[in-house]
Amino acid sequence: MPTEILRPNAAGDEENITAVVGDGIGTHYTVVDEVVADDDTSYLLQTGTTYYRDLYNLGAPSGSGVINWIKVWYRFRNTSVTYDAYCMPAIKTGGTAYNGSESIQPANDLAYDNYSYQWVTNPQTGVAWTWADLIALQAGVSLKMAGGTANSRCTQIYVEIDYLVAMPTEILRPNAAGDEENI
Repeated sequence: MPTEILRPNAAGDEENITAVVGDGIGTHYTVVDEVVADDDTSYLLQTGTTYYRDLYNLGAPSGSGVINWIKVWYRFRNTSVTYDAYCMPAIKTGGTAYNGSESIQPANDLAYDNYSYQWVTNPQTGVAWTWADLIALQAGVSLKMAGGTANSRCTQIYVEIDYLVAMPTEILRPNAAGDEENI
């Protein structure tokens, strides 16, 4: 089954995460759009015990066929040796934002790890994704800490689309007599 990757290419409807570090430009989507994660070179940073969310516009999909699922991938880490860090993937479709399951980076686990959350159906419609749904899709993350002054960091976000290519149908009709004609 083919897959397609969509990366952030512009600000979306929410930019609530407190700080952006690196990348020279300092815009939220440019610190998480890289193909190869640059970890602590550029990232989103959030302290505090309340979730804050960013959403980003994505590049247009070019695939066709039946969409099996979409998956939001994100890479984040904890900077605390005392408190856990939390991250939730988010999408916005049809004017409504939806969060995936919460991921926890435990205290004293200071390495970046990759996480993902998969949506088999569009949560707004309850049916399979369409390519039109994906043209308007936004994706992002929400970050928070369990306490203290350390921070949760996210360095990469992207959407993976898994789909089946539509196979052309060919109708075969007899065009000549066969070897046997017993009827």
